[in-house]
Amino acid sequence: MGGERDMIVEFLSALPTTVRGSSQVAVDGVGTAYISVATNIQGCMTIQWDGEDNSSVLTTGGLGCIDITNRGRQTSFTHQYDGYDHPLNVVYTACTSGNRCSTYNLVSTATVLVPTNFTIPFASFAGTADFTCLGAFEIRMCDDALDAVIREVYLAPIVCLSTEYQRNPATTIADTDCQPLTVCTSAQFESTAPTLTSDRVCTAIRACTSSQYQTAAPTATSDRVCALITVCDSATQYETLAPTATSDRTCAPLTVCSSTQYQTAAPTATSDRTCAPITVCSSTQYETAAPTATTDRTCAPITVCTSSQYETAAPTATTDRTCAPITVCTSSQYQTAAPTATTDRTCAPITVCTSSQYQTVAPTATSDRVCAPITVCTASQYETRAPTATSDRTCAPLTVCTSSQYETRAPTATTDRTCAPITVCTPLQYQTVAPTATSNRVC
Repeated sequence: MGGERDMIVEFLSALPTTVRGSSQVAVDGVGTAYISVATNIQGCMTIQWDGEDNSSVLTTGGLGCIDITNRGRQTSFTHQYDGYDHPLNVVYTACTSGNRCSTYNLVSTATVLVPTNFTIPFASFAGTADFTCLGAFEIRMCDDALDAVIREVYLAPIVCLSTEYQRNPATTIADTDCQPLTVCTSAQFESTAPTLTSDRVCTAIRACTSSQYQTAAPTATSDRVCALITVCDSATQYETLAPTATSDRTCAPLTVCSSTQYQTAAPTATSDRTCAPITVCSSTQYETAAPTATTDRTCAPITVCTSSQYETAAPTATTDRTCAPITVCTSSQYQTAAPTATTDRTCAPITVCTSSQYQTVAPTATSDRVCAPITVCTASQYETRAPTATSDRTCAPLTVCTSSQYETRAPTATTDRTCAPITVCTPLQYQTVAPTATSNRVC
């Protein structure tokens, strides 16, 4: 350690008859020191590692800064003694540059006659030395008539840190081979846990594909679990919730319009079909367009015939009422049948009286003219009143001249016969011309 080692032997006192030359100190080539001090001689042996050769003064920073803890792996060192015929009384001094030193006094209650290891924890030293930056180290023992074999000071085999694993165990010629444990990156998980003698195995975290979502997030020791994203059946389903990186797609059944409904909005991949009730035509309506799967029924008001119309075709569920104007009888017609809601007015020609007839009953809007034959006067009658369009001829019997009368004016069709008394000749007269039916007696 430090490239050099000093061994200092001090004789402190001896009886006058003691020969100092009978004391011996030796060091072999494998790190073992031997001391044999003659009886009645008191002395000390000091072994120093301080980077200074042939100096009895301990240079506290002579080694520079040596980490004998091996980055915290070492917490103690071991020293072996053999043939120590006195109880142990050894002082260890560890120093850091700046005269910061710590000491530990190893004391035993019995002799050490066989090779014996003593493990000395760094924490048992009292003082301010920093074992991660050691600048000097010293072993000092003092006694009288001391015989001892001081073997190597060595560090205990390295104990791998919690962040390391043991690749190879310590041997007689090599220390424990500790290697840093592999640290999984953020893109990896621990697929095999490390043991004391094996490294951690990291595996790349699975990446879900575009058709998958994460059902379980990766942890430090488990992989990401992916599952296929549900695919909605386009014929019977639509997407109610879109998939995310960590959730599945949610599908719902498409609404099916009933027989009394029609589709108002077609379904899409992400929206449902919208249905609405099919319009039902009222009693005053008829269907102008039948409903389809995607259109409503269209209704229109049924035509109402006016007072001057009648229904020629009754309405049905899908056809309108047909109306026609009610026939208006002309001035030369009369109504033979009154119109109804569903029948027309019937008209007939008003009877025209012939020249040999006269009107006995005048026509009305709903009745015919009545005609009767004009009376024809007989040969023994004459016409007293001529017939009119609405009155009959009047006839009267022709006057018949008596035997004492003669006809003074012959009858006509419209005048009566006129008679006058036949002259009766006085006694003083005589008849010169006899009377006739149409002439008077002449006296």
